[in-house]
Amino acid sequence: MACAAHHGDDQHQSGGTGGGDETELAPLETEAGFVEVPARSENADPRTRMFYSFVPADNGPESAPLLVYFNGGPGAATTSILAAYGTGPYTLDPEAEVDAPPAHNPASHTAFANMLYIDARATGFSYDVEDPADGYCSGAEPYTSDAAQFVYVLLEFLAEHPQIADNPIALVGESYGGTRAAVMLYMLQHYAVMEQPEWFPTGHLYAPWLTAKMRRHVAFALRRDTGVDLTPDEVARQFGYQILIQPSIAGFLQNFPGAPVPADDPDFENPGGDAYDVRQSVEDADRIAEHAAYAMRTPVSFEMFFGVAPQDVAGLPATERGAARRWPSGEILELEARMRGALGDLPESDAYWLPMVQPCGPYLGDGRTLSAFLDVLKRTSTFITNARYDSVVYTEALPAFFGSLDGYDAFVSKAEPAGSERPGMLHVVGDELGTRSIRFPIYEAGHAVTVSAPGEFARDVEQWLHDVGAMRPVVFD
Repeated sequence: MACAAHHGDDQHQSGGTGGGDETELAPLETEAGFVEVPARSENADPRTRMFYSFVPADNGPESAPLLVYFNGGPGAATTSILAAYGTGPYTLDPEAEVDAPPAHNPASHTAFANMLYIDARATGFSYDVEDPADGYCSGAEPYTSDAAQFVYVLLEFLAEHPQIADNPIALVGESYGGTRAAVMLYMLQHYAVMEQPEWFPTGHLYAPWLTAKMRRHVAFALRRDTGVDLTPDEVARQFGYQILIQPSIAGFLQNFPGAPVPADDPDFENPGGDAYDVRQSVEDADRIAEHAAYAMRTPVSFEMFFGVAPQDVAGLPATERGAARRWPSGEILELEARMRGALGDLPESDAYWLPMVQPCGPYLGDGRTLSAFLDVLKRTSTFITNARYDSVVYTEALPAFFGSLDGYDAFVSKAEPAGSERPGMLHVVGDELGTRSIRFPIYEAGHAVTVSAPGEFARDVEQWLHDVGAMRPVVFD
């Protein structure tokens, strides 16, 4: 794991185990850094540095759940939406001018959780660190490779932070992040078979490193060094929570014949509006994106969001990037003037921050990711937003989609949970699944729920974490 910069003492080092060592551990601090993911010869992937930012909970972080945030795309930077709008201690105002600084966020998720943001490979602040092999595309990768990289970063982070290595983990994925979350959870819950050549439902690409890495995590953090692998149900005691913001779970399969469509929805009467939020114009959507881009390329705003100055993040300044490789467009030089003034100039083949990278071939979810989702749903507490004004991922159709699957039925109860500010439960019934209840609140929001309904979302997530037991320690019999 690459070095990280911490808010406060730059010499901070963590040590010990997740409760299994009596050594006194250093207090958790806000930090930002990179995790270096090794090259993978089977896909000709070069080494890459994936950017992360960690913010501890305001109170009792050693016992609070860890929420892991990522945007979708694939290829969209987490630092472009989830880290910039409505989740952390500082947030941008979607109504403000592009150059307005971040402001204090009264709905920060640090009120109830530890927060870990991760930028996907080659997007946001993440970058490759050597010349790729011929034919390699430095962009969003197929979902199996993509999910494996996020799992690698998460397990490396937990190994370096024993204070919270045994805490409940909830994946928070937006849009394509729903696909990523399903595959990540499948890999983690079925870690014992990842070393076998055929591990993914009807698919391929095995990850032998994951089996060894999870066995170390189980022995070190969970203190279960029995020589017997945990079952998927046992793994889910820690890795059994997902919060999905307008998720794409199965790609185009969600647009099944006869599915409810936005065109038939009376709330979708703004044909000239932004598809991600039909209440706003495309120009308004562009301004929101430009605001995030301006902030991430401004050193002062960077420090407000991530708690450390960009020049103190090992691997970020020009002199520490090695053979960094990205594919920026021409206007990046002018847009990055402030960051380059603080960190140094870069060659044309590099950039400090990119909001998006293009996918490398087929990448959307499909029948295999749907199989993974349905498998993890058996043992994973699930929260899905239902944003009323999103026509890109039309979540109003999700109940009908699940009900269209062979052997499944689904229905929505708008009276549960009792007393909720925004009731809504999606019950999915299947022969192998049994009945699983998904929290399914409705938001007066578009695709990016944390942009237009941050307070409502934060309150619902906090209550849900309490309801499903994620605020309690992971305990084994």
